[in-house]
Amino acid sequence: IRALEDNVAKYEQKFGKIEEASVPESSLGFQVERQ
Repeated sequence: IRALEDNVAKYEQKFGKIEEASVPESSLGFQVERQ
């Protein structure tokens, strides 16, 4: 779980907080996975 939190922290630094739904999913690379 700790490693996952570290990864989230890195993503927050790169893309801004992931918790915000306003972030385009395509920019995070998740769009293909969700379809």
